Amino acid sequence: MTTDKTVQNTDNERTEEEKAAIKAAREAKKYVHHFCCFMFYFLSILFLHDMDHQLHTSLTYPCRAEKDRLHAEKMEKQQKQEANEQERNQPIPKVTYLAINEQNTYPPMGDMTRVMSRSRTLRNFVKVSTLEDSNLHPHGSTVWIRGRVHSIRVKGGSAFLVVRQDSFHTIQTCFFKDKSDPDRSAKMLQYLKSLTMESVIDLEGRINTGVDVKSCSVKSVELTIQRIHSVSNAAAILPFLVEDAARSESEIDASQNTDRPFPVSFSHLYRLCVSIFFQNLSRHVEYSFP
Repeated sequence: MTTDKTVQNTDNERTEEEKAAIKAAREAKKYVHHFCCFMFYFLSILFLHDMDHQLHTSLTYPCRAEKDRLHAEKMEKQQKQEANEQERNQPIPKVTYLAINEQNTYPPMGDMTRVMSRSRTLRNFVKVSTLEDSNLHPHGSTVWIRGRVHSIRVKGGSAFLVVRQDSFHTIQTCFFKDKSDPDRSAKMLQYLKSLTMESVIDLEGRINTGVDVKSCSVKSVELTIQRIHSVSNAAAILPFLVEDAARSESEIDASQNTDRPFPVSFSHLYRLCVSIFFQNLSRHVEYSFP
């Protein structure tokens, strides 16, 4: 009781100025406490944000570096492919074939330049009709043949070319893409695709037996192309092909309304040739004798 009365008396004895000072000190202490709490909260947020940034950087930087490396490798591979494609699309240079003992120094494909009797090639051309004789030409041996391009089919990484010799004997030759040498294979396929029907070619091939080719006169043997050169290129569009003579009447009738009608008969072809001959002759006479 005595203490409470003393505190009450003390509060009553304080002046207004003292009470205001005590109140101001309490408010300042409260503000300091709030400021310390705010700073602690703010610094905690900064610390957590910095830790999160470091963690995010440590996780994403290797991924970004790996992404940049893969992108650089992709661009380099694409540039290399474009360079190879440009090189493949360049025209294949002509070949000056001199001798068989020097043929490894020449490209394995390409049109021959004018021979001009520079040297003897020493190549031994064989007859297509004798290729089925295993005693003369065993399996795996290499031969040279000369003939005309009867038909050609290039698709993907393979090519099939039928060579005709002596008007009746035909043999199938083939070429397949070599994965160990893709550039050479691409050039060979490009050259084979550029050959025209009835062009005269020289072909070196390896004999493969045990096949069954129904569309050629030589049925049990085919040649794998190792080297091929065009001696004389035929025009891309010819007025008459050998296969046209073997067409049926229905095919001939169906072609009459097309851009390239087949001759109805040999007599029709003969009359057509005679008509063209006399037309040219009349023009010659007209210009010679005005």
